[in-house]
Amino acid sequence: MNSRFWLTAALLVSLSVNLVVAGIVIGRGVGGSERPPPLEWAIKPLDAEIREQLRPVLRAHMSDMRTRRASMRERNDTLLEVINTDPMDPQALEAALLALRQETARYQELMHGIVQDVVSDLPREQRQQVLGMLLHQRGERGVKPLRSGAEPSRFPPPPR
Repeated sequence: MNSRFWLTAALLVSLSVNLVVAGIVIGRGVGGSERPPPLEWAIKPLDAEIREQLRPVLRAHMSDMRTRRASMRERNDTLLEVINTDPMDPQALEAALLALRQETARYQELMHGIVQDVVSDLPREQRQQVLGMLLHQRGERGVKPLRSGAEPSRFPPPPR
């Protein structure tokens, strides 16, 4: 095979990759692959009209959630670096775990604030539906309580 063949092949591969990247960029701009707001899954059992009213409340927290998640990833990366260092520094491990714990607490505090914003104005039945979604986890075999051995939930399980 000659060099002209390889040059043509490289050009076709490059053109293909560029078209794929351009399609992704254009598709995101036109199709709007907007991420759902945080905890949107928890309001799924509610009527469509109520969900539409709550989406702006959830969207208002998107930036903060992104920031918290990025910070948690950084703390996890730091922890992995410390654990993979030989010899491992016990003080660095303690500091990395503390930083991760603190960031996890900030994330959880933000999530709890979002839950408060969502359920504050809902009637009791709808609050129970949202809380039912938050307290249950969907698995391959249906809805399971988050804690093993927990008492049956006072809240209805989420719809299937």
